[in-house]
Amino acid sequence: MNSVRSGWQHVFRAVLFTSPWLCLVLCGKSLNAYGAEPATPHDQTLRKIEGLVEDLGHVQYVERQRANTRLLELGVRARPALTSALQNQDLEIRFQSRRILSAIDKNEFFRQLQNFVETDVAADTYHFPGWSQYRQLVGSDRRSKRLFVEMQKAEPQLLHAYADHLTNVGGLLWERCVYLKRVQSKQSIHRESLTIGRIAALLLIAGDETVPGRQRAANDLSTLCYHSSVRQAMGEEENQRAMRKIIGAWIRTIGLSAYYQAFRLAMHYDLRDGLVPAERALRIKAQSPRMFIQYALLTVGKLGEPHHIPLVETHLKDKTRCANHSVKGVKYRTETCDIALACLFHLAGEDPKQMGFPILQRERERLFVSKSLGFANEEQRQAALQKWQSIRQQQSLAEKILRPR
Repeated sequence: MNSVRSGWQHVFRAVLFTSPWLCLVLCGKSLNAYGAEPATPHDQTLRKIEGLVEDLGHVQYVERQRANTRLLELGVRARPALTSALQNQDLEIRFQSRRILSAIDKNEFFRQLQNFVETDVAADTYHFPGWSQYRQLVGSDRRSKRLFVEMQKAEPQLLHAYADHLTNVGGLLWERCVYLKRVQSKQSIHRESLTIGRIAALLLIAGDETVPGRQRAANDLSTLCYHSSVRQAMGEEENQRAMRKIIGAWIRTIGLSAYYQAFRLAMHYDLRDGLVPAERALRIKAQSPRMFIQYALLTVGKLGEPHHIPLVETHLKDKTRCANHSVKGVKYRTETCDIALACLFHLAGEDPKQMGFPILQRERERLFVSKSLGFANEEQRQAALQKWQSIRQQQSLAEKILRPR
């Protein structure tokens, strides 16, 4: 027996000196317990985070709040543990983890937006929803970036849907416009403010011809464009250039059914983009509603150049009645040809009132008051027309017409 015991002792000594790692395993001890592989700072942090996640379900409210606050401070570092906790058996841990994850993602998004504005990293390295379309339309200078950030903060869900090319983006845009228009008419503490960022986001999507169903929002969106935040932005140096480009893009691509809104908006903000639908309406006059023609003429008259004269002249024989007006017992009739004639004088640099329009009234937005462009009889109308024909024959005017800007 002693010889056997002595034999095993020799074996054990051999194992001890030749393979200490095997000895530790045979003795049932973990390596970490002997300090062979001390926990790294990363491992320690990970265990602390996992402990904080478990404390979200602690029986004491103070401990739950402490864990909540600390996890929010850790931010994205706590994200993996919180994501895993969404499968935890404890309902409270799952609920709090989901809520904290949402807050962390939001804070991180805003941090990235702030970095986006303050740094001069190449513009094409950013992948915020809608940024590529916005950058191509407006630019990537510091002011343009600041407005884009406001758009991201105001309408993140809608811009994400737009960037993901969802087929119902046009419907979502329309629903958003209807809602915002409706709540603005109510005195409610819950109504969302119509910031310039919010309206700019809606307009960016509405001006993209690739968005199906976007035209449905035209009427409600045009109303929002007269909001005080837009009027203020259009008059200030910070956002004026960007907003003119965004609204202009929408006006250029607007559908026929919303031409009236496009003309009014273009004239209100002096946007030459309104010439695009105006020219189109004057060329396809047979398809354009009669009311659109007179507003298209006024748009070209106010925003156009002498090279638009031939196009406007094609309406000098249009006898469609636009308005009847009485002044001191005298009845005046305004026809489409009268509006065209007044716009022609203006484009040629002449004062229509001096050319035979007896009751003409000017207006800042629409150039002229339509009903004031009428004549009491056909003789007055023909006399004004003859004056135009005389001016039209001038060589200097002909040269201007042939030199489009």
